[in-house]
Amino acid sequence: MIAFSNFLRPILPNPTLSKSKPLAKLPSCMWMIAALAFLLLSGCTDENRQKIVGSWTMIKADRLAQRVNVDPESAENGQIEEAKSNPAEPVSEEADLPMMTLDFRSSGQLVTTTKLGKIDSEKMGRWRMIKFDPPSTMTIECYLDQQSDQSRQLEVTWIDDETIRMTPPNMSGQKMKLNFKKQ
Repeated sequence: MIAFSNFLRPILPNPTLSKSKPLAKLPSCMWMIAALAFLLLSGCTDENRQKIVGSWTMIKADRLAQRVNVDPESAENGQIEEAKSNPAEPVSEEADLPMMTLDFRSSGQLVTTTKLGKIDSEKMGRWRMIKFDPPSTMTIECYLDQQSDQSRQLEVTWIDDETIRMTPPNMSGQKMKLNFKKQ
């Protein structure tokens, strides 16, 4: 029996160590690693980055819809015809309204949804904050294709806590700044 207990001794905890403080014997670098892991796992994030997280809807999307859905022939003649609605046809309010939303998620995912007349698209990608210049300007980098390394750097300006002005990532070639309201 003594031989068997001697065999288990290296596996069993040492009773003299259990009375002492084993955590006090950890090296200081281990404490730093544990503290860093705690901060990362507890949701410690950049407050400035969190300002843009959420869903943003474009203000006055109907004006943009008229601009992007101009008939090429009427644009050449300098005439822009307004869309005429037929009162006899029922109009679905939500489905036909022009809109553009940008959804910046805290995970770094980006979803853009655009419904402007003939244009109906949803794009997914990712985003990250590059810098924040207080009080109201942020530079972000967006990738609209999940696998692409081609990025667009965009400047976001806060008009107030619920309104931003920026060129949408899905329209960065247009260099057109639009206003968005937080939902």
